[in-house]
Amino acid sequence: MFISRIIDLYLFILILAFIVMVFITLLSELLELMEIDILEKVFPIDIMQRKVLPIFIFLSIFSFFAAAILKHIFNAIINTRRLEELDKEIQNLKRRILIVTSGSILPKEIKEVKGTVVGISNIAASNSLEFELTEKEALLDIMTKALELGVNCIIDLKMTTSSYGDEKSIVSKVMYTGTAVRI
Repeated sequence: MFISRIIDLYLFILILAFIVMVFITLLSELLELMEIDILEKVFPIDIMQRKVLPIFIFLSIFSFFAAAILKHIFNAIINTRRLEELDKEIQNLKRRILIVTSGSILPKEIKEVKGTVVGISNIAASNSLEFELTEKEALLDIMTKALELGVNCIIDLKMTTSSYGDEKSIVSKVMYTGTAVRI
């Protein structure tokens, strides 16, 4: 997450620098139309002669896209690692708790019903990798809560998704519900 924040800051600085350069260019054009040479005295570099500005604009745009791509790659790496960690935790918990989608566990008998347990993901998903991550988070959450109740089984497990957003982007969250029982 730290690298992602640094890239966000870098993108912000790039956008700010780009806006300043566009403002200076527009101001230069306006003052040139008014035949005022004050900017050449304030900015002694070649910006006014348009040698540096096109290179700066190109490098800004290139850097912006490169940083956006890097951010996407770093987020994918971080989410993949988190997904692997969640898989390991879920596999460890599956040794201690049985999960079924049906309402019974034949031929075993339910000895005690503790009640409904709910597992909710912490993040909202906007792509398939994030959706898989939210699904695993919610599953780990419900398993942990059931174990805290002292049960060894969750029956009638159901997954529900909720989506929200606008036309441009939709994000989803995952919620698991089930009944915590001891068999």
